[in-house]
Amino acid sequence: AGITAGIDLALAMVESDYGPAVARRVARWMVVFLQRPGGQAQFSVWAESALPVTGGLRAIVDAVITDPGADHSIASMATRAAVS
Repeated sequence: AGITAGIDLALAMVESDYGPAVARRVARWMVVFLQRPGGQAQFSVWAESALPVTGGLRAIVDAVITDPGADHSIASMATRAAVS
């Protein structure tokens, strides 16, 4: 019910008009399942992006991955990345 039902309907229409491959691609882009199977992990095209290799942004990513509960305010991240 709700918004998800509308998304499901839209994906069904895309599948009907353009086929299951296109509908799956749209569903992946939207980070939803074309048909939600039980127990399958979520996947995202955004999560497939490469992490920064060096520099201040890499230092921030490493810090967040290492300790997600730490202080990750804008000020603390700016300090870690050596930017103002």
